[in-house]
Amino acid sequence: MITDIPVIQNGSVEGLTMRLPFAYSVHSEPVDERPKAQYLCDRENKRWRDIRSPKRRREWLSGRVAAKKAVQRWIEDKTTRPSLSAITIDTGTNGAPLCIEHPEVWVSISHSHENAVAVAARNPVGIDIERISNMDMVLLRWFFTPNERDWINSEHHLTDRQKLMADVWTAKEAVSKLQLKGGRIDFMQIDTVKRQLVGNHEPYCRIQVKTVRSSAYAFSIAYFQEFSDGPR
Repeated sequence: MITDIPVIQNGSVEGLTMRLPFAYSVHSEPVDERPKAQYLCDRENKRWRDIRSPKRRREWLSGRVAAKKAVQRWIEDKTTRPSLSAITIDTGTNGAPLCIEHPEVWVSISHSHENAVAVAARNPVGIDIERISNMDMVLLRWFFTPNERDWINSEHHLTDRQKLMADVWTAKEAVSKLQLKGGRIDFMQIDTVKRQLVGNHEPYCRIQVKTVRSSAYAFSIAYFQEFSDGPR
């Protein structure tokens, strides 16, 4: 289980640390419906009830609560701590999460199996989490570039290849969310080895990705280098 990450600017995932060059807040939440519905406003409750798939309902609810808690922690450092029901996490026109009451806060959400995770930050961010055991080698053919396949296949042990795949997968997802494209981007257009957006050959050196890995999960956050506050 991923632990709560309470510290602005320095976060930890299962004892691992991630340091970003700007202030941020991350929160993880178990994928479970009870008793989180009490944290939703009327608008969110309606959206939640309209979701028919039980699995999707649980994931959506946990992701929203994780986002609310990340925003709450971000705001309380600057103002009075708001209640979770007073924070509305909606979907913007670009499909990315949006905090209605505090649109200046950037929000990103991800979930994998029993964990949902969200980040709130002053600057644009994208976040992704994936369980390492989810990585099936057949995915290499359809979602990984030749450079990435060569790098991953250089590892002789299957478990090591799965770990590298999870690192790359979460990095790609985080980059796509940072660009506000989500699932609309072709993963083959993101080469994490060459650090290149393949479609237009644009180097993404202006995009930074930090990845940490626990025994069970890989976790990545992407951000634009020009929004960094400098080394910390």
